[in-house]
Amino acid sequence: MNQRLLEQFRNASQAAHDGDFSKAVSMCEQAFAEAPEQTGDDRALKAALAFQCGYCLLKSHGISDTPLQRLTSQQVEVASRARAFWLENMRLYGSLDPSSEALFNGDLAPGAQAVVLEAPLMRGEHLVYQAHSLAPGGDQTSDKGGAVELFDEALALLDQRIPEHQNLIRMAHRRLAVLCNDTGRPEEAARHAEWVLTNEKDLDSTSRMMMQVIAGKTSSEILSSSSKCFIATAAFGSPTAVEVSVLREFRDRRMMSGPTGQICIALYERLSPPVSRFLETHEIMRKAVRLALVPVVTVARLSLQARLRGGHN
Repeated sequence: MNQRLLEQFRNASQAAHDGDFSKAVSMCEQAFAEAPEQTGDDRALKAALAFQCGYCLLKSHGISDTPLQRLTSQQVEVASRARAFWLENMRLYGSLDPSSEALFNGDLAPGAQAVVLEAPLMRGEHLVYQAHSLAPGGDQTSDKGGAVELFDEALALLDQRIPEHQNLIRMAHRRLAVLCNDTGRPEEAARHAEWVLTNEKDLDSTSRMMMQVIAGKTSSEILSSSSKCFIATAAFGSPTAVEVSVLREFRDRRMMSGPTGQICIALYERLSPPVSRFLETHEIMRKAVRLALVPVVTVARLSLQARLRGGHN
């Protein structure tokens, strides 16, 4: 281990103990930039320096115990710098061998990992990944109720102004919309789905329609906003019906590729909304149109499958 850098770390720790956090940050940052990580002891020292940098940055700006949502823009920038150091801390800590880990925990920064993960800055992120692992498709046994609780707690800690948090916030709202819907919490599900619809402008059409359904949008609202498969949606009762998805894919993959198809689509989208509104209030006619569309769906599906096989050959 580099004794000069170790001494610099101890001097920085003493400065922090004396309350001179700005001095401690300066010393730690300089030592961190110079510190190697070839050996386990080197990584242990560098991990300790990363933790100390993050901790002293927050303390030097009086934000170590402040909820993220109350931070000023300048403090958010400082918090982002601290977060970067703490991520380095965890990266380095994860590569330590047992003897160096004992050195890190025993001599340099006792409880550093616990402090990092309990700080609001990192705890929100940690909770999102925990919740994701409990949700269906995660690494652990599915626990939808537990995932909802963790996502809710994470959202209370994450801050939209921190760039690295923005994707996590979007993911949490999307997952909560579905999880709350699945666990019989329609009002919460609708609230999260509305957030997604309002804040995510680049949703794919399937995700948008799913959020619209969860948000309790009427079929007319869904039709007018995204699906464009007006008559098929009215006939089959949902924009997410398998038959509607087949027709939509046929439209996008086959009909849109040529000028004739594009003209037909434009005419359809212009003329079909009044027809779809009529079908919504006339059940017998809706059933008749649904039956009439079955062979159309079959032909569209066969055409898509043929194209897929042709693409593989």
